[in-house]
Amino acid sequence: MSDPVTLTREREIGILTIDNPPVNAFSPEMLAEVVSCVRAAEDAAEIKALVLTGRDRFFSAGGWN
Repeated sequence: MSDPVTLTREREIGILTIDNPPVNAFSPEMLAEVVSCVRAAEDAAEIKALVLTGRDRFFSAGGWN
């Protein structure tokens, strides 16, 4: 299985993609992955903007209590 959250770059734009099938559901572990990728984007001088997206049909569905 691939990483549930990835950070890629197109020119000066970082793209943070949530990929946690079937509905990209959030969990405490998923949030930690997102935070890690956001920090990596902040540390990358070449990234000037960040897009947060979900893979396939969902941005993110669900959550946790």
